[in-house]
Amino acid sequence: MKNYEKVLIKIFGGCVGIFILDLVYQCAIRGQKLSYNSFDNLTFVLSLLFAASVFGSMTVFISVWIRSRVSNGESPISKQYTRSFYLSFVPFLLILGMSIYFAITGFRFFSTIYGLKAIHDTFLIYGYYVFGVIIPVFPICIFWQVLYIVKCIMYRNSAVRTA
Repeated sequence: MKNYEKVLIKIFGGCVGIFILDLVYQCAIRGQKLSYNSFDNLTFVLSLLFAASVFGSMTVFISVWIRSRVSNGESPISKQYTRSFYLSFVPFLLILGMSIYFAITGFRFFSTIYGLKAIHDTFLIYGYYVFGVIIPVFPICIFWQVLYIVKCIMYRNSAVRTA
């Protein structure tokens, strides 16, 4: 691990630690409910730093892992990493399947709707709100896909330069 990567991991770890300490303070000492509407501005800023730290840590660890594979003479992109790229599409396919199912059987929120409106509302409620905001599955999957594509392009271009 290079020196700047060690510094980045320490910074990211510090941001995660401060966010967790703030959550403990908000919930245990101030007695706030664990809801994104009840936190103050500092907690909101810390939550953004937490999200950036998670994505930054993923990037650093993947970069170190790929670099160690290259230094060991292995191919930079392993089969498991490629499988994880393809598996990151599964939540999107599940939402698509659920949307088609609700288009046929009816999507019930305030009233029962069918067809394209049901597909749209399913994507909006489950895809955006549930798996995009409340449980951030889609942002992590999209980031993982982008990181995989960038790393493949980087190491494909470096393999072309060395040949």
